[in-house]
Amino acid sequence: YNSLVERYDNAVAELNSMKQERSNRKCKSRRIGIFIKNMQEQPSVLTEWNDTIWTVMIEKAVVHRDKSITFIFKSGTEIRVGD
Repeated sequence: YNSLVERYDNAVAELNSMKQERSNRKCKSRRIGIFIKNMQEQPSVLTEWNDTIWTVMIEKAVVHRDKSITFIFKSGTEIRVGD
């Protein structure tokens, strides 16, 4: 009996873990879908400031003491501009 209870508990724990992973993947899929849709609606070349693209593309900007700025994109790419 105890071994069956242990197997059951392990199976329930694994099922819950898989449900959480599925939920995480669905959420990630929705975010990627929104990102792609948003990017398709944008012009190929930007001629003016666009808050939406900034919010979607940039993770953060780091201002350095030498007055240069490193832009860190959500993809992990980093671009440093300035002095």
